[in-house]
Amino acid sequence: MKTLDDAWKWFESTRLQLRRIQRLAEHYWDDLPWEKRLERDDHFRLLQSATVQGETRFSLAFLR
Repeated sequence: MKTLDDAWKWFESTRLQLRRIQRLAEHYWDDLPWEKRLERDDHFRLLQSATVQGETRFSLAFLR
């Protein structure tokens, strides 16, 4: 980041993506298609909805 505009764009984009992930965890996590691909992905297969919600809530607290 070299400019204030770049920093602001990063801030807004990061906040938006965290909100999207939080909504996914809150409303749709258990309905995701875990069979085949997601259940084999080490980054997702053991991840629980509550963990994702807590982590995104923590991060968003600093971006409000």
